[in-house]
Amino acid sequence: MLISKFHNSIKTDYIFPDEIRDFHEASVAIENAFKDYNEFSSHA
Repeated sequence: MLISKFHNSIKTDYIFPDEIRDFHEASVAIENAFKDYNEFSSHA
């Protein structure tokens, strides 16, 4: 359950709002999502 919530959050907060044109932009967006999740999310 928790992993599907995380995946949904990545899509809705980082992937869908931006027009990602290539692999590099996608990589940066996903890296930012992981950083935000690990540093700022209240998942603990």
